[in-house]
Amino acid sequence: MTGSAQVQDDSLQNSKRPKVGGWLLLLCIGLTVFAPVASLMTLLDTRGLQQHFEQYSLLYPICLTDTILSTSVTIFSIYVGIRLWTVKPNAVRTAKLYLLCLLAYRVFATVLPFFAGLPPNVIRALIPAAARTIIRSLVFATIWLLYLSRSKRVRNTYSV
Repeated sequence: MTGSAQVQDDSLQNSKRPKVGGWLLLLCIGLTVFAPVASLMTLLDTRGLQQHFEQYSLLYPICLTDTILSTSVTIFSIYVGIRLWTVKPNAVRTAKLYLLCLLAYRVFATVLPFFAGLPPNVIRALIPAAARTIIRSLVFATIWLLYLSRSKRVRNTYSV
């Protein structure tokens, strides 16, 4: 095959390559940009808890555990977003696994503060926010899992 024929053949293959767009693109951007930024902002917000570490001895290990888990989930999010964006094999399956891991992390991280030995009035104040976080996470994961399972675009893009 001559050089120009090869370039033309590559160009034809690229035009047939599925494109990531629409809701799928939003998911990719969310996983690679929005989720890491939100995670970083949350980590920065928790710095104010340091003043309470002496008073509540379990608070430090709980914050450390949450930081490690949050960072791990964030790295996984970026990895999944890049795999989806670049249309890699098994990207959809990996994205579904990520959503389940994210949900498990959010539930775990939401209940962690209840084991820090905080005063009862603080615990009572945490309950509504914890319930909202778990419900929002469940809705988020369910919507994206359904989208990844039923979307025609996803099926066509990844040959699922």
